[in-house]
Amino acid sequence: MKDPKQYQQAKKILLGIRNSGKRGRPSIFQLQGIKPLEHYFLSSRKPVKSPSHLTRFRNLNLRYDFLDQLPLTLAEKVLYTDLPEFDGYFDDLFLFNPHLGVICTQLAHDLHHQGKSLPHPIYDYFILEMARIHTGNPTYRGFQRNLLFFNPTAFAHILEDPQFFPTPQDFSEFFHLLPLEMMYTVFYEILSEFIDLHLISFRIMIWDCQFIHTNGSDYKLPDSDHYSDRDAGIRRHQNKFLGLGYMASTLYIYCNQLVVPVYCMIFPANLSDKVIFHTTMEGYYKHGLPNPYLLLADAGAYAVKNLRFLATHNTIGMINAPKTVKHQHMVHLREDIHLNRDFVPSSWTDADLLSLYSLRTTIERQFSHNVQIYHVKEVNIRGIDQVAKHRFVVLLLDLLTQLTALKVGKPELLGRFTAFSMMRSGDSMERYWRALQKHGYRLFQISEGQVVYPLNTHISP
Repeated sequence: MKDPKQYQQAKKILLGIRNSGKRGRPSIFQLQGIKPLEHYFLSSRKPVKSPSHLTRFRNLNLRYDFLDQLPLTLAEKVLYTDLPEFDGYFDDLFLFNPHLGVICTQLAHDLHHQGKSLPHPIYDYFILEMARIHTGNPTYRGFQRNLLFFNPTAFAHILEDPQFFPTPQDFSEFFHLLPLEMMYTVFYEILSEFIDLHLISFRIMIWDCQFIHTNGSDYKLPDSDHYSDRDAGIRRHQNKFLGLGYMASTLYIYCNQLVVPVYCMIFPANLSDKVIFHTTMEGYYKHGLPNPYLLLADAGAYAVKNLRFLATHNTIGMINAPKTVKHQHMVHLREDIHLNRDFVPSSWTDADLLSLYSLRTTIERQFSHNVQIYHVKEVNIRGIDQVAKHRFVVLLLDLLTQLTALKVGKPELLGRFTAFSMMRSGDSMERYWRALQKHGYRLFQISEGQVVYPLNTHISP
């Protein structure tokens, strides 16, 4: 009776008192029976969302009237709002996104404190490099010849230094002097505007790689064991020799019409896709952006280790498996689509899995215009840091193009990668007159067949 511990134990025995169970939800590891792997890896996430919920996105028509906030002429507003044939001006990529100039000014200030400086404003380098890419000039010398042939002063009104005429040496200094971290800063500052305007939702993410051929020989230097670009590697894909270069591992957020790049890493081309995918996802999770709910990838990234790694970060991985995978819980949705059932919710039917995985082809369209329109499959620079800077300029151009298409109220331009390919100074409004007449506009006339209303000036309604 003097020992409290024995007293309480005897009292429970005599009175038949049992210990109450632990309060709250029981641990999943106390449940009886064998559970699939998804039960343990995905137990801590929120309730499973239906595929219809994952693929439901908001209307892309912005509520903000950006057209009224900018010094556009009345005729230019009419072109954007009422003329479907009008694809926009390249100038407006920067006129509608003045935040880019503010960022570049801060970068120039930081670069000056590091004891470095460029002969021209950083903002001008970005404009001219994106113009070269957007016009499909694969070389800097070709871009210079085009400027001399058409209009050397076409960019003067949007440059901070109107007298700046680019040469190949200017672009070389730009890529070598500007640190890669500063290129990250520019990219993510523009990406943050998508997040602030609630244009993207981190539900569905798509991963893939694109080969970039370096500016070097595919064969080793004579009497040497090294290539001309020592950071690069030889790439072979499906028994096809691609050459010496790098792999651009890129993550895109899918939001129906809007597909936005959110992360990118550059690797030597001779690395395995499994290693590239795992390293890319490690970098993304450490970066601080929201974890995606669902990630789609092709067979190059398939490994149970990678699927488990995604699951520990509360991401459902739908990675296509090779046909050679036999002794796993596979579901064969189509002849070329095989998914591991242990890492997807059991409530999703085979039809749901097929409809979700079919979204993966969206990234192929994002990569195709880099080759067909931008002509950036082969770069004119060497070194993994330089190639990474160049790829981020390409991705930044994609961000500005899509953001401007939404700000001008033309979401139909999102999938048109040739949009915003004209300069305002080199265009003539006369070629839009007939189109405006077809859409019901009446133009002032002073004589038969002669139009007097100048569309590039302000008039009162």
